[in-house]
Order: sequence, then structure tokens, then C-alpha cells
Amino acid sequence: MPEQVGHRMIYPAQPGYMASRAREMIRNGVHLIGGCCGTAPSHIQEFRSALKIKPVRVRIQDVKIKEEVQEDIIPEPQNGGFLESLQPGRLPIIVELDPPTHLDAEPVLEGAERLAEAGVDAISLGENPLAILRAGNLGVASLIRQRTGVQTIIHQTGRDLNALGIQSRMMEAHLLGIEAVLAVSGDSAAGTDQPG
Repeated sequence: MPEQVGHRMIYPAQPGYMASRAREMIRNGVHLIGGCCGTAPSHIQEFRSALKIKPVRVRIQDVKIKEEVQEDIIPEPQNGGFLESLQPGRLPIIVELDPPTHLDAEPVLEGAERLAEAGVDAISLGENPLAILRAGNLGVASLIRQRTGVQTIIHQTGRDLNALGIQSRMMEAHLLGIEAVLAVSGDSAAGTDQPG
């Protein structure tokens, strides 16, 4: 079972134990084995010894080459709406709002409306600022864009998601029309109500 060490969850299994489990998995038909949290080179070395891993044999098959080449379907990169909205020679006015710590986004949306009326160029939304649980900034940014038309900038921390999660979130932002992202490391969760 995983154990919490500091602010991380790790699996403290010894290399020999993991190798014995790997042998059992192979006997049951598993074709790919690896490790994650807490896996060290010693674990992989033990896997290799216990499983008597041999080099992978590559089977070369006939390759059929298609004569038709599909045109590149990826559009050329362009300046997003945020960059296009900036006026040359003038510093943009960007105001940061915090997403709500509860399920009612109305006060934040009303604040965004007042900022839009005042002429801000963009509204920036942190991702769980101070490592305190809040509504997701991507959803709030989308609501602000829908209600006010003002450009939004979401903060993306490296604290809470792995690479796959971050990439998925960036795809979601694109689908929602959120074009500006500020990448930050994020506040430490060590001294908050949500450690680990």
C-alpha cells in the first residue's frame, strides 16, 4: 500500500518483492511491466535478473507505401485573441481574480463584469492560489469569457498534475477558447489545509 512521505505518496515495496510480483504477472499474461512512484534503478535491475529479460526481437514486415500524402492538417500558428487585442504602444491592463472557494461563481462573475466595464484588457485567474482549494480556473475563465467577452489568462501550475494531465488541460483550454496561459510552479501545499 502507498505511504505518505512528506507531501508525496510512494510505494515502498522492496526490489525483490516487486520482481516476484512481476514474475507472477508475466505468468498471468502481462506483456508490459514497469514502475512508478518509488521505483528506483535497483527495482528495474531486479526485474531484469528475476525475469531473465532478453533483448527484444524485432520482426521486420513488408511495408506498403501509400502514394497519397495527406496534407498537413495542423493550422499555422497565429497570434491568439489576447495578443491581437493588445493595442501597440500601450501597456495592457490585466487584473487577477481568484476563483471562488465554494460553488457560487456569481460574485467573481459580477467582479469580472465591473472590470470589463472599466476597460481591462484581460482577467488573470490563478490555479488554487496559496494552495487553497478553489473552483477550477479554466471553468471560471470560460464563464467570464462567455459573460463579458474579456480575454482571460489562466495560470497553469506544475504542482498538481502530471505531464498527461497538463497536456489534457491545455487541450481543454483550447476547446473552450482560452488562449492565454501563464505557466507557474505554484504555491507549496505544505502549510495549507490540503497538504499532499
